[in-house]
Parts: sequence; C-alpha cells; structure tokens
Amino acid sequence: MKKKTYSSLENALRILDLFTMEKSEYSIREISDQLGIAYSTAHRLVKNLEEEGFIVKDSILNSYRLSVSILSLSSVVTAHTKLISNSTYLLKKLSSQFKATVQIGVMHREHVYYINKTDYEHLIMGYVTYIERKVPLHYTSAGKILLSQLSEEEIIHYSEQYLLTATAFSNIEDFLDELKHVKTNGYAISADEHYQDFITVAAPLKNTSGHIIAAIELIYPNDAKLLRTIEQRAKEFKKVCEKIRLNS
Repeated sequence: MKKKTYSSLENALRILDLFTMEKSEYSIREISDQLGIAYSTAHRLVKNLEEEGFIVKDSILNSYRLSVSILSLSSVVTAHTKLISNSTYLLKKLSSQFKATVQIGVMHREHVYYINKTDYEHLIMGYVTYIERKVPLHYTSAGKILLSQLSEEEIIHYSEQYLLTATAFSNIEDFLDELKHVKTNGYAISADEHYQDFITVAAPLKNTSGHIIAAIELIYPNDAKLLRTIEQRAKEFKKVCEKIRLNS
C-alpha cells in the first residue's frame, strides 16, 4: 500500500500531537524519526511552530515542549466539550455500580483519547489514567471497540501502518478476527496489554441518534478471581451501556 503523504499543515499538527504527559519534550531529531520526515522538514516546521508560540525551546536540553498558550487552549476546549460535561455524572454512577475506575475514550487518528474519567478505590490508577491520555487503538479494550466500527479496509490500513502488540496478535488475520468478535459481542476485554497488571472491559457509547460516539472502559486490578467472572461482568456492562444515550 502506498505510503501516505502529508501537507506541511498536517505535519505541523502531527508534531503537536506527539507531546504527551509521558513524553513532554522532543528534540528535532526525535520528531524527524517519530514522524518519518526529513530532518530539514522537521526543523523548518518546529521553527514555524515556535515563531507562532505553539511550542517553546529548552536551550539547555536543546528540546521543545508545548507552550503555555496551547495548553490553555486545550483546557478551554476540554471545558466546553458537551460529551465531557454530559458524561461526568454517568461515569460516577458506573464506577459505583461496577466498582471500577471508569473512563471514556474517543478516536482521533490512530489513538484513543481518554477525555473523562472517574477513579474508584485503586489509587495506583492515578498513575496510569488521566484525562487527555492517548493510547494506540489496538492496545486497549476501548480502542478495540472504536476500531471494530471501521470497515475491514480501514482496519487493514491501520494494521499495516501501526505495530500490533506482539503478545496478542501475530498477524492481521488474527486482529481482524478479534475485532469481528468484539463487534458481534458488543464488548471488548483486554488483560495486561497496555495497563500491566490490570484488566479492562469496554462497550460502545451512543448518542441520542443511536450512533456510536465513544467507548466506555472499566479498569480493574487483574487477579484470578476476577478473570473467572470477567465475561459475565462484560455482558452486564454491555447491557447497561446499550440503554445509555448522551448528547455529544
């Protein structure tokens, strides 16, 4: 399949998309390698973003990070997102009902972005989950729910562009089979794939028109007792989520 080409604007947005809480700073060489673009192109785009005030340079480390102005813009956007405000009470209710940390994720390009969450009693979850965290789609149960809604052609394209977890999928056929099961069952389960020592269960979230707009994910510490009941718990969670409709 022909490698996709990006415009200068798209590459600039891809640069901004690289920065996360796990890795908040990048050198130009790292940006070049991560995006698969020439060093000279990365250098030019970074300088343009710096001039526009979107990123700032650490002269000592010779690396770049997002500026305060763009982080403030992100907070404004987050604060005015209908889905986030409308899901807060729901997540608290589900967390209490299923005794789990609950988060809601949406798909953006090749990632699932977690835009809202409610922690239960697992204090360690504050380390692995937080609002605006992004994770490759194939790593989590929420991501599998979102991927399962795509066409087979789109899924194959995703599979060819991004690495699959070696422990879970050895080839694209296995991945497609997994997503077919997810779509048929209406829920997804992932154990130790992204969150080590945790198991996640996800189901689709629909808007008032019946369209899937996000995925809701339960997160539990992984143990043998839970594994024996996780399928039944996933089915119960699916039934509850099927009745939910949120404005987005």
